[in-house]
Amino acid sequence: MLNKPHLLKDIKGPQSELEKAFAITQQLWREPSWERLLKKFILTLVDFRQLSSFNCFEYRKVNRRFVWNISSRKYRGVSQLEADLLGGCLSQIKLINVNKSDIKDGINTLTIDSQTVYIMFFVDNTGVKNILAWQESQADQYSKLGVCELDFFARNFQYSASWFQKIEKAQALIHTDDLTGLYNYRYLDLCLDVEIRRASRFSTSFCLLFIDLDDFKPINDKFGHLAGSQVIKEIAGLLKQGLREVDSVFRYGGDEYIVLLLEANAHAGLMAAERMCKSIEEKVFYFDGGGKGSVTASIGVAVFPDHGKDKDTLLNAADRCMYRSKKSGKNQSMLVDYPNQLIHNNSKDSKDLNGR
Repeated sequence: MLNKPHLLKDIKGPQSELEKAFAITQQLWREPSWERLLKKFILTLVDFRQLSSFNCFEYRKVNRRFVWNISSRKYRGVSQLEADLLGGCLSQIKLINVNKSDIKDGINTLTIDSQTVYIMFFVDNTGVKNILAWQESQADQYSKLGVCELDFFARNFQYSASWFQKIEKAQALIHTDDLTGLYNYRYLDLCLDVEIRRASRFSTSFCLLFIDLDDFKPINDKFGHLAGSQVIKEIAGLLKQGLREVDSVFRYGGDEYIVLLLEANAHAGLMAAERMCKSIEEKVFYFDGGGKGSVTASIGVAVFPDHGKDKDTLLNAADRCMYRSKKSGKNQSMLVDYPNQLIHNNSKDSKDLNGR
């Protein structure tokens, strides 16, 4: 069973110690990002309690993955709680997780084989539950005031962490297209800045696919705008299929989409575009009232840094390429560097830039 320390208000101690605890808490409130908040909390906690080992676990259903470890005052190396003590600790935590009413804010303690294990639960900015656990073999040396300072510090960290989770949810709404659930242009702008810096630093490339639906207007004219919205939404789901977790799809506007393929060369970009063209062409849309329809897509493929070293140049290159693809017959993909090389979605002899 988890135990809780006495409340801070019930403890009488030196005013300087209380001021120190409050000053440390103020430092948490000033951290501008979740990553810095977590790092600040862990390093301060290790210093505050003079810990020699410290463990942090993600807790997802029955899986527990070790995600953070600090050993010694230099915060290096690998150190865990003793195996049997850790096993007992986690078995207790599993029981606590089933009975959520037992989970308390602040610091919780478990006594296992005359050893005190300190445990704290928190939810990170993405909503994942985490467990902090450590052992203090000489815990009796610490006064109740020290434990209550720790509890006060932990509660403020948990409060700050909850705010970052709310901020993350708000940002997700800001960066998400209402109709399709895809990322929107605002988030694309941010992602391109990040990926250009990353690719420049590590001398890698990435592909940008600019996708525009062919003859989309007749869908709206014949079946109505609700049918058009249905097509845009279903195409969004279609584009996400077959992509890696690191790749992203954005709704650029109207019936236009952008796909970012990280660490992909021109050949990989063209092959992905070809698959997308084919899947869109084969898709049949069924509308209310018994109607059905289909669309195709024209795609322009641009590669960083070959076709642009900044986001505006890269986007414009892929956009112009997409229009060339559309004017050359639609339902096909095209690479920026090769205005005469069109890759139709039914092509069987596509080659990369080296002719392979």
